[in-house]
Amino acid sequence: MKDFIKKNVRVIALLFIVILLSVVGVTLAINTSDTSNINLITKDIIPNIRYDKDTEGNDIRVLSSEGMMIPVTIDTSDINTVMNKKEVLKLKFWVSGNADNPEESIYDIALHNVDIDCELKDESVKWLLYKNNNLLYNGNLSPRYDTMPNNRLLLTDTQQDLTLNEDEYLVAIYIEESCHGNISECKDKNDQSNLLGKKIKAEISIETSTKSKVIHKRETSEKINCMEDNTIVNRPVCNPNLIYDGSNLTLTTISNGIIVNQRSAIDAGKYNVIAKLEKSYKWDDNTNSDYILTCTVKKRSITISTLDQDDSSFASNPEYISTINLVEGHKVNSIKLERIKTDTKDIISPSRAIIYDQNGNDVTSNYSINYQSVGRVK
Repeated sequence: MKDFIKKNVRVIALLFIVILLSVVGVTLAINTSDTSNINLITKDIIPNIRYDKDTEGNDIRVLSSEGMMIPVTIDTSDINTVMNKKEVLKLKFWVSGNADNPEESIYDIALHNVDIDCELKDESVKWLLYKNNNLLYNGNLSPRYDTMPNNRLLLTDTQQDLTLNEDEYLVAIYIEESCHGNISECKDKNDQSNLLGKKIKAEISIETSTKSKVIHKRETSEKINCMEDNTIVNRPVCNPNLIYDGSNLTLTTISNGIIVNQRSAIDAGKYNVIAKLEKSYKWDDNTNSDYILTCTVKKRSITISTLDQDDSSFASNPEYISTINLVEGHKVNSIKLERIKTDTKDIISPSRAIIYDQNGNDVTSNYSINYQSVGRVK
């Protein structure tokens, strides 16, 4: 055995060094800095992260759409255009290293704890990563978020150098319009209504490491079905024969799983009711896009007839008329009564009636008035 060791001492020493370096390499393995608190697996690599501030001076660390994104066409080569588009979800931050960090420290940028509505996992939902005002990488929220293990979206194709110099980053997410220009002339546009009102929320994360850089492989998969295992509901319909009566009238009756922008109305007119589905529901044709129906409250038909008046005291006064079908509590506040000459007694013709409700509000537009010239001048 001693002879064997003497003859192979150099090989054994080399193996010892390789094992030692492997242990060091593991110690400097990938660490993650999340946006709520920079907690590193080790303290060997410490990035500095600085964020934009809100109006109250707090760090903006989370991307949150609040369901406000709508399709838009932008020039992604111009960061100023991206910054000025209110339809684009964006977050700015700055990254630098420390003098105590190991040499050749590198890092990836990722979105962690991604909470996203299923419909936004679509190739038309784009993400952009700018570094020092230049577009660095971009991709889409395809069904697999390009590559997204552990609810994580990796934004860098390869690692960036972590140096003492501070680098500025901008992450932007937007819905790319399926049709550019005049949408009325677009023949091949896709219906993107299913993307409206959807939410996405994610946290910026810096993932540090050392040693050699690698190129990340991005993959996509077939479009997923967001409607799988959802409860079927029928589209709502307008309640028929709604006629103004001064009360709140129910425009449409809805079932569980449906939310509408307006359930009832008082005044006569046409109302666009937008029906949205809650999660885990779909229409009976397996779609889930918003449904718009136009419901009508008809004007109330009334008849106003004139009464006889004395010639000496003739006046345009509501006390000289009778009404049929007026809502209880409503009254004719003013009216024009006109004498029309005939061969016998003059006819009294009514027009321009103004009707008030019990609270003194003008509700004339809610009535369809049939004027009858019945009264005579005595």
